[in-house]
Amino acid sequence: MYNLLKINSNNENHIEILYKLLTKKKFNISHETLPLLDHHKIFVKNNPYREWYFIQKSSEIIGSVYITKDNVIGINIPEAQENEYLHSIKLIIEKHNPLEAIKSVRSKSFCINSNPKNKVLIKALEKLNMEHIENTYRFKD
Repeated sequence: MYNLLKINSNNENHIEILYKLLTKKKFNISHETLPLLDHHKIFVKNNPYREWYFIQKSSEIIGSVYITKDNVIGINIPEAQENEYLHSIKLIIEKHNPLEAIKSVRSKSFCINSNPKNKVLIKALEKLNMEHIENTYRFKD
């Protein structure tokens, strides 16, 4: 049984659980090195997301998922199996609708970014019939 538990960005226990999940994350997109716990606390307390949840499987927290104001879904499940991604993504899209599109700013649909090495997530996205729309590249320093 899967469930979403709303994250309270002012709850120290929630902040610690999020940090523990972050330390276990294998496939990063937004950072290359683990932030210090103090920086992580500031980030969480600023809560930059539209919605943010823990993913619970039975009674265990296995990951987290968020929705940005740009209709992007971010998902972090360390050691994830395909069915864990499938259930978690289905839960979030059943619970929320994308915000209205804004040309050149926000898509009318939810999007999920994936590190190209995260083959398990990519396979789950394909099973959900999500359309592959872009590859993103960045300049290395």
